[in-house]
Amino acid sequence: MGWIIDSGATQHLCADRNAFSTYTDISNDQTITIADGTRIKAKGVGEIDITTDAGSIRLTDVCWVPEMGGNLLSVSCIVDAGYCVEFSPKTCTVSKDGVRTLLGQRSGGLYYLNNRSAINRQSPRLEANLGLMTNQSPGASLVTWHRRLCHRSLDDAAVRYISSNVQNMEVNNKSESTPKICGICAQGGQHKEAGTKRREKCCEILAIVHSDICGPMQTVGLNGERYFVTFIDEMSGRVSIALLNTKDGALKAFESYRARAEKSSGKAIKVFRSDGGGEYLNREFKKYLTEAGIQHIVSPPYTPSHNGLAERTNRTIMENARCILEDSKLGKEFWGYAVLNATHIHNRLPSRSHNDMSPHEHWTGKIPEIGHLRIFGSTTWMHVPSEKRQKLDPKWVSCVLVGYEEDAGSRVYRLYNPITKKVVVSRDVIIDELSVIGNAQEVSHITSTEWNKEAPTTALKQSDVEEEDFQPLDTIIPPVGPIEEIAGIQESITVRPRLAVQDITQGERNAIQEAGQERASEPRRSQRMRQPSGLFHSHAQFALLAAIEEEPQTLTEALSSNERECWRAEWRSELTSLAENNTWEIEPLPEDRQAIGCRWLFKKKEDGRYKARLVAKGYSQQVGIDYEETFAPVAKFTTIRLLLALTCENNWELEGMDVKTAFLNGELDERIYMEIPEGVAIPANKEQIGYQRQLACRLIKSIYGLNQSQRAWYGRIHTFFLEHNFTRSDFNHSLFIN
Repeated sequence: MGWIIDSGATQHLCADRNAFSTYTDISNDQTITIADGTRIKAKGVGEIDITTDAGSIRLTDVCWVPEMGGNLLSVSCIVDAGYCVEFSPKTCTVSKDGVRTLLGQRSGGLYYLNNRSAINRQSPRLEANLGLMTNQSPGASLVTWHRRLCHRSLDDAAVRYISSNVQNMEVNNKSESTPKICGICAQGGQHKEAGTKRREKCCEILAIVHSDICGPMQTVGLNGERYFVTFIDEMSGRVSIALLNTKDGALKAFESYRARAEKSSGKAIKVFRSDGGGEYLNREFKKYLTEAGIQHIVSPPYTPSHNGLAERTNRTIMENARCILEDSKLGKEFWGYAVLNATHIHNRLPSRSHNDMSPHEHWTGKIPEIGHLRIFGSTTWMHVPSEKRQKLDPKWVSCVLVGYEEDAGSRVYRLYNPITKKVVVSRDVIIDELSVIGNAQEVSHITSTEWNKEAPTTALKQSDVEEEDFQPLDTIIPPVGPIEEIAGIQESITVRPRLAVQDITQGERNAIQEAGQERASEPRRSQRMRQPSGLFHSHAQFALLAAIEEEPQTLTEALSSNERECWRAEWRSELTSLAENNTWEIEPLPEDRQAIGCRWLFKKKEDGRYKARLVAKGYSQQVGIDYEETFAPVAKFTTIRLLLALTCENNWELEGMDVKTAFLNGELDERIYMEIPEGVAIPANKEQIGYQRQLACRLIKSIYGLNQSQRAWYGRIHTFFLEHNFTRSDFNHSLFIN
């Protein structure tokens, strides 16, 4: 039985009684808690002699734990003995007095003491606990890896080749019989053969970037996308993909790709190669490339082979996406996430055409890890944070695995919640690869049934009152017309149907009276027939219509509405605040930057006041370019309750205040460019520049909608309090005391 080198074990643990050279029983069993919370007993303690390639090792104070099912070598005990333990990507060594000795080797996510095959002989319980302790993926079969890797061809040579160039790819039962032909691959990847001539490749990152657009798809994606555009770096083979609603979004996609690629690599794009599509040859795209000094090579008409790298990449991505969609049985509307998933995997697999390196290794210099990969469409149980649930609510929600979040890290997963119809990201998940969801509608039905099967019938369904299930008003407004024609108003209301008195026969009346006499001993209950309110429909209809008629969505709507004078006054007041705070400076937009959008938000308060606010579209900001940190302390209710209690006890006077346009006081550290808002005039001295280069607002102060606005405002108010001799509490950073 092999030994596993474990940095989480506080003692050496052995499950084999016969392995001890000296042994002493323990009168009182010592309790040991393992990773899953189970408590097991140590029956005795002794010494064990182990023979390794480096010689014989004597372990002292080894606990005999029959229930363990395996052996653990404690790193902390080795360190306490005066040795230094060092882990490398493939080996574990110990050193003392300048002498280094090989202790073990890595297999999958674990390090074994000179026994690489021991992982296949551990008990299932030990493997489960070790998986919890190390958070690494256990070994999987060849068929499972074939499905994880988007149905890539995997024979013995391919497995050896890929596993030697990545980390955490452990294949169990390599000798198992696998079908020579995969039906999913035949459906999704069959193609006609074509031959192309080999040409010399460039030898510098971003020297040549290839691009092509694929689409339109016959099914609109979950977010309305119909196309995707690929950008391929020829030297590394790294693929970047952007999902598009229309083809004219190709320019913004390239601007975003160029900004991120050049910033992360430190190189500049020199040549851009594409076909002759209108999305690449329009005036704006050509002007952008010319001003950036990028040479544009366009392939001749009807010769896709001249743009073969991009065409072949698109075919590979689509074949992989088609396979995993067919394998997962998800609807075709998930094609966008399938494409992103296929790209994530493509960038992490080695290629013989790129010196046996993966695009990820070319780009970052690090060997990629693929131990986090799971089968697309697998059932996933996502942990619900305590802030988003109550005491008796379930701690997990069933979702569908639809990919990986590139910007957040490899072990952050994209999950589709079939109840809320939203895609979320999380790293606190349990993934069941043996259970593929299949149909998202079916999962939604099953999940809602399982959650509500023990709940009593109430007037309102639980799923209808959860905050995340609320939809925008324009998706739930009933049509204007007669009250009787409004359908679906009472879908979430359970009302007892009216019982017509004339439909009850005399015999039924007698039966009811007899039943009432038999229950005379029970508490008397009203026998009056309840009827639904006749005013419900009209109230609901007018309440919904009133909610949408009062608030314009754009500045044009506000200034042309019946209340245009009120909206105009608030709009001008907001512009005055922006100008007085010196919020931005209008200047030419740099070539390597992309301006974020903005919009006017109009709101009518419950007390009748009108409010106009300019907000930035913070969702278009890019991490590392437009912002870094976003956290800012907020007031704690515990502090507020304590302050109110002290006020009452000491008869203090408590005053409150509101900072108007608070976020406009925060100063930005980053250089952020925003599109010129609607209704804002361009200064006369800069109109001539606008004809030559695009103008934008360089933000000096934070505005509502930016990701870092709260942090910038807190930094400003924190500085103000400190300058006026206030002291910040160490326990609540939103509390300042003078």
